[in-house]
Amino acid sequence: GITNGLVPRIVLAKICQDYYLSNTAQAALSGDSVVNSLEMDLPEDLVAKGFGSLWQVCENNGAALSPALNQFAQQIRTEKELRQELSSSMSGAKLSAWVLAGLPLFGIVLAGFLGVNSLQWLSNSSIGNYNIIAALVLEITGIIWVTRITSRIENLL
Repeated sequence: GITNGLVPRIVLAKICQDYYLSNTAQAALSGDSVVNSLEMDLPEDLVAKGFGSLWQVCENNGAALSPALNQFAQQIRTEKELRQELSSSMSGAKLSAWVLAGLPLFGIVLAGFLGVNSLQWLSNSSIGNYNIIAALVLEITGIIWVTRITSRIENLL
């Protein structure tokens, strides 16, 4: 609507009413700060803060709003695509980590199918007890480590 020659604040007010952003719709019609009203309507939304800042800069400096908004929308689409690509790349790494975490259990089950009772040896011998303790400590440490690494990367998204 902004590119069709309509008054930008009226178009913004109509769009805000459609999305139930009452403070921003009222600010758009009354001439108040769009940035402050967006902060009240969407307090933790970084995209809304970026939009409000862009709106304010264009309005205060007389810059063309439509090309700036098109560039902003393109940037948001690019960031979304990068997040999706990184998320899909992370899913393979997460799956690999869980498969590796399950390999010791798979080995015990496979040994049982081959006729070796490895659980009896692990539970009855002193070396087996140490091996169980070491395996559990390493397994838990590995799971915590992988979870922290993946959560840090996901938090960057």
